[in-house]
Amino acid sequence: MNRRRFLIAACACALHLAAMGTALAGPAVRPALRRGSGPLGS
Repeated sequence: MNRRRFLIAACACALHLAAMGTALAGPAVRPALRRGSGPLGS
């Protein structure tokens, strides 16, 4: 396995994990931000 193929696989894996993380965290974080109880507050 050459370096270029390894880098492509690593980037694809990182993008997949980031997409999964946002898909899982999105529904839990957005209502809290909408209520104003997030880190910014109101």
